[in-house]
Amino acid sequence: MTLDLSDFQAESFDDDLDQSTLKLQRSFPKPARQWGLARKLLNMFLRDALYSRHLCERYPLQQIESLLEVPLDSYTMRGIREHDRTLPRGVWIRSLTPEMSARFQRSAASMAKELGIARVHLDALLWGAREGN
Repeated sequence: MTLDLSDFQAESFDDDLDQSTLKLQRSFPKPARQWGLARKLLNMFLRDALYSRHLCERYPLQQIESLLEVPLDSYTMRGIREHDRTLPRGVWIRSLTPEMSARFQRSAASMAKELGIARVHLDALLWGAREGN
């Protein structure tokens, strides 16, 4: 699968992200075709691209920084749940649906707003808060 960073535009970001998630999901071997896994990997890729000065010079990634999602995994989901106790337990990447992801992302956006950062950066904070670190 190929991915062109210039395909992610602020005006159509949600649709671009959804289409790319489905494209990535379909590229996985059948046992691994999980929507949540595809979304997590895509969000990690976009976050890492944002953190690259060279890619930001080539692509207007700063324009979509506020739209980028936090990559969801067990650590970030646990941290977001601590912020929003209404989120259900027992939801993990393997069972993540677009609807449940949207709930976590809305809560992450609220949490990030309180901290004065874009939600994509919560990953660094929540991973750093892991037990034993």
